[in-house]
Amino acid sequence: MRRLGAFTLIELLVVISVIALLVGILLPVLGAARESGRASVCLSNLRQFAIAATSYATDERDTLPLSFDYASVPNRQVHWDFETDLITFEVTPGLMWRGQTDPRVHQCPSFDGDSATLVNEPHTGYNYNTSYIGGFINLGGDPATDLVPSARLDEPDTPSATVMFGDGEFGGGANKSMRAPLINAGLSNAAKDPPILFTGREAGTQGYRHLGATQLVHVDGHGEAENNRFTTGDLTGPVAEETGFLSADNSVYDLE
Repeated sequence: MRRLGAFTLIELLVVISVIALLVGILLPVLGAARESGRASVCLSNLRQFAIAATSYATDERDTLPLSFDYASVPNRQVHWDFETDLITFEVTPGLMWRGQTDPRVHQCPSFDGDSATLVNEPHTGYNYNTSYIGGFINLGGDPATDLVPSARLDEPDTPSATVMFGDGEFGGGANKSMRAPLINAGLSNAAKDPPILFTGREAGTQGYRHLGATQLVHVDGHGEAENNRFTTGDLTGPVAEETGFLSADNSVYDLE
């Protein structure tokens, strides 16, 4: 019986080289496919936010949820996403949810950092358009800026062009409050965050973490990925790497 010959060293090296080449080609493809799946989950989460915010508004005379409330309930810090007991640090679903949701919907699958607000929050990664949509109740001592109402559902001129929620991220982690790049910008519907309260616009940027894109959902409920990233505005420091604004002006954020 004829014996089969063994691989020579050169043949073995060729086989190893071919395998290494295939692995080098396939790994980025597999990584991109995995991230594409994460982006789909992220967009699904954001669409649920839009549904919840609209449902909330329907029950509240068409007024959308506040971004935060630091004064109405003693020892409780209430945000649109989570509510925190400042004594026990128990975290429960926030204002938009009326206490009823699976908190995992607030975890962007492509974000593994911390919330910049309170570190014990179980899930994080998203922000809410606080510059123009989400109002707030504050404890700053100035009646003119301590109670700013949220926008109404019928206020945006073009709901399909006004962003409501998105992938929140800046140099310090995830941010809850999405900020437009310019303070007021001379628009008739002036921003809800005047200079005395918020001058560091770079702390309200979006995270471009889905293959160079950021996910967002508009007032009309439709979601999309955005690749354009802008890094200039009324800043007190530099915009962090792979974060930025959705437009160079306030046009994506405002209600006009």
